[in-house]
Amino acid sequence: METFKATRMVLDHKTGKITPGFGEKSGGRIVRIAQQPFAQGGLRNVYCMKEIIVGNIRNLVGKESRHEIPDVERLRFHTDTSNCQAKACKYAKKFNAKVKKS
Repeated sequence: METFKATRMVLDHKTGKITPGFGEKSGGRIVRIAQQPFAQGGLRNVYCMKEIIVGNIRNLVGKESRHEIPDVERLRFHTDTSNCQAKACKYAKKFNAKVKKS
């Protein structure tokens, strides 16, 4: 696993801008990411990842495009997939509400 300083970024779905999360310091987190993916989907590779904050270790996954793309394109890729997931969540909530009524 490789170790990196990281910053948790948040997408504002209204403005489309990605900014550091509330109270987040640049490089304020340490993450360890496996060099090889453990799974692969249609668009993304999935990596084992550990987040280390003041002695507390969380096991997570990191997802990245399957394709080699420049950083500018990578940011757009994550914005697009985040927007897609937000829309899917919205539709799932509507669906579940209708199912619950019937």
